[in-house]
Amino acid sequence: MSLASVKQWFFRHKRGIFVWGGLIIVTLLFLGGIAANVSPALRGPDDWRWTYAVPGAPGRHLLPAAVILAYVVVVFLWGRKLLQTERPSPWLLRGYLLYTAAAIPIIQLSLLAAESPDVVEQLYFRTISWGSSGFFSVGSIIDDGRSFLADYPALMPQFPVHPQRYPPGIPLTFYLSRSLFALWPGLAERVGANLRLYQCQDLTLMRIANPVMATAVIQMALPLIGGLIIFPLFGLARRAFNRRAAVWTVAFYPLLPSFALWAGRWDQFHPLLSVTAWYLFYVGLTRQRRWLILAAGLVVSLASFLSFGLLALLVPMGLWALLWLAVQRNGRSLASIFIDGAIFTGGLLAVW
Repeated sequence: MSLASVKQWFFRHKRGIFVWGGLIIVTLLFLGGIAANVSPALRGPDDWRWTYAVPGAPGRHLLPAAVILAYVVVVFLWGRKLLQTERPSPWLLRGYLLYTAAAIPIIQLSLLAAESPDVVEQLYFRTISWGSSGFFSVGSIIDDGRSFLADYPALMPQFPVHPQRYPPGIPLTFYLSRSLFALWPGLAERVGANLRLYQCQDLTLMRIANPVMATAVIQMALPLIGGLIIFPLFGLARRAFNRRAAVWTVAFYPLLPSFALWAGRWDQFHPLLSVTAWYLFYVGLTRQRRWLILAAGLVVSLASFLSFGLLALLVPMGLWALLWLAVQRNGRSLASIFIDGAIFTGGLLAVW
């Protein structure tokens, strides 16, 4: 390869080289700063700060490294194959989406295995922890859902630190899941009995009945449930941008560091609700399908019942809708726009 051809290639890909090169350099500097403990602030604020410690079994970290490397190689080759033709095989695309969706829990489990080989134990401890979660603790003591909702404002100060700042949706999820386990009482007994063995020295926890204990698997399954985000994410990126953007968006999503930080916690369920709401809202508005606008409002309403913070979705969604209507109004009357807004608001208020 001649020097002239190298220069030509560089200038042709200059923008991408600077973008990716900059991201790689910043990432390496950040990781180096954490590894060298340059500043405790890199590990979080004073209120919560990740412990700085040398891994007890460094060899275990080879597993997630190998899993991530294998995923990157396969997804890169698969993604390139998808983009080689204008109309790839539907099975090729479906397989690609299933692969990226499955990668989300697999990568998370491999990262958990680097801490301890028993990943079930880790997910269980994250669920029942009073300090780092607390939602299961609240959900396990609910006897009557209606009275719990009626008295919720008065009960909040008695809860662990996290449920104190959240609406009642997550504890109620544990409570309502008991009815599902009631359909298979034998399964609930076996699951609850097996989970009980992980913390048998906790006398308070041991007072919980096995069917109630079994509801912990709802939160423990969040890494698997979180993988479903790939499907609305691909649809949103494809409609808002193009197929190429959609292919690479879902390829990079499983590599987000937040999955390692929040595996098995409700924080990783919120993106699924957020992206689903955005997808429904985008398609409903651009394709003039009001039932999808209603569905988007319902999803945001459900999301806000799990976390008040998800109400922040209304700001970017509202701004985008105003900008889109200003540019792409397509002859819609003000009355029609008002009806669309009323439908979305109706869905938004449905759960509350």
